[in-house]
Amino acid sequence: MGIDQERRQHPRSPHELAFLCYIDGARFEGVSVDVSSGGLFLSTTESVRPGSMVMLAPKGDAIRHYPVVLFGRVTHSRPGKGSESSGSESCAGGASTGSTSS
Repeated sequence: MGIDQERRQHPRSPHELAFLCYIDGARFEGVSVDVSSGGLFLSTTESVRPGSMVMLAPKGDAIRHYPVVLFGRVTHSRPGKGSESSGSESCAGGASTGSTSS
């Protein structure tokens, strides 16, 4: 276990899930790398600014298994550090959930 993991208030678990992301009026796709009860780490090819409000919705068939919309704030961004191809960006942030079911 690395020192970053030891200092975390909420332990992370690897979990890959495709999301539709909405930040500052832009819509794009991202993939979660890991999640915790305090937030998630998202890999995307789009540039994101720390402090931005974000809305995430599971993409495609995943919405049937995870009928939620996540709202949060980008806490940090690391250009070129994502799990996708070269040029990707990763961000992390806390989120609260809102159900999409009626």
